[in-house]
Amino acid sequence: MRRLDFIERPASLSSPDNPDSEVISGPQRTGAEARESTFPFYALLFFTFVVYIAPQVYFPVLRPFRLAMVAALLASVSYLFNKLSTGQPLLKIDAETRLMLVLIFLAVLSIPFSRWPGGSFQVLKDEYIKSIIIFFLLAHVLTSVPRTRKMLWYIIYFCSFISCIGIKNFVDGNFYAGGRISGAAAPITSNPNDLALTLVLMIPFALSFYLTNKGWRKLYSGAYIIMSTFAIFCTFSRGGFIVLVVVYALFFYKMAKKTGPKAIFIAIVLTAVIIPLLPGGYTDRIHSIFDFSEDQTGSANAREASTLAALALVKESPLLGVGLGMNTLALNDRGFFWTQVHNVYLQIGVELGIPAMVIFITLLWKLIHNMQMIQRNLSQLEGDMEKVYLDQGMEISLIGFAVAAVFHPVAYHFYFYYLAGFAVALKRIYSFSIVQTEELTNFDEQAKWRETR
Repeated sequence: MRRLDFIERPASLSSPDNPDSEVISGPQRTGAEARESTFPFYALLFFTFVVYIAPQVYFPVLRPFRLAMVAALLASVSYLFNKLSTGQPLLKIDAETRLMLVLIFLAVLSIPFSRWPGGSFQVLKDEYIKSIIIFFLLAHVLTSVPRTRKMLWYIIYFCSFISCIGIKNFVDGNFYAGGRISGAAAPITSNPNDLALTLVLMIPFALSFYLTNKGWRKLYSGAYIIMSTFAIFCTFSRGGFIVLVVVYALFFYKMAKKTGPKAIFIAIVLTAVIIPLLPGGYTDRIHSIFDFSEDQTGSANAREASTLAALALVKESPLLGVGLGMNTLALNDRGFFWTQVHNVYLQIGVELGIPAMVIFITLLWKLIHNMQMIQRNLSQLEGDMEKVYLDQGMEISLIGFAVAAVFHPVAYHFYFYYLAGFAVALKRIYSFSIVQTEELTNFDEQAKWRETR
């Protein structure tokens, strides 16, 4: 069997001193792990609720409490207290965590050399630090498959609400100046492009849950798939459309490998059903992806010009960039007034330098590769399709983000850091599970060999 190349084999499957053993749930958990509190998980869930829903917008009385900051501090402090009180290490350092730490270091290093150091520090303090917290908390708090599924289910619930907001804005004619719907309340869904990105990244998980659940959960995941897909159409987001096509294409491709022509037939039928239901003018909007002259807003030409300018900026400052969050200021100097680079890879290259861009791409590739390797090993070793489909959803969502990154200026937003945190947690959980199964299998084989002697 092909072994996972990233497995860090634990010293003992049941040693209470082994920090990796916290991924084993139920009666196998011993020592410090058995005393681990669930409070950090629920604090992280509350943080996620604030990130996706922004209740302070709907209830202004909550605004003075700065819920996002309170939630981040609550989740972080509860996690630190729990680890210190149980004598567990605060961080698990693996290859992905090292890459993330290097990326964070380069972001901080860019601040003193920034075109506006104070502005870069503000981006770090107000935006990037929250994404960093999300990554590390997810990677360390999600220590079992049930806990990971629970977090994903809640995010799907939150995104269902966001889908309803998007559809309602479209039906009510709640458009802004560009003739497209307004976003939802939270900053990560405040414009139609970000709303579409938020929804599409959760569709792979909903597809996985639809395949592996029964009863009301199956119905709910199916309803979310339909509702979020229609909400994405309502946004008229070209980037959202491209990622949506990639997500569904990858899903049906993987299903075709398992079920054959049946999956392809279903994909063709669904496409034939969806096309007549598209909003009026949607096909013209999508066609402008290939013909910029049909883009009435002129955004496609503006983004092409700003991309060329961004490439020149990378050439000018290849090592440290122009400073965290300062691509808009740098483009101002080139005559592109108050615009920004709509490409995550270029955004990092312009602001943090080529080394940081290479680190980011390497991290993203490694996360995707890990998910692919885990699927192969789980299929061969355990045959647990529920885990395989969950990991498949993670892989497709990461690939979806890799494509979306070409069209969105979201290098420091929550999108990637949520996915990366989930992916690192799943790698740790499944890697240990695979090692455990292998060692138990070897033990059984040795026992049988002794019995035959």
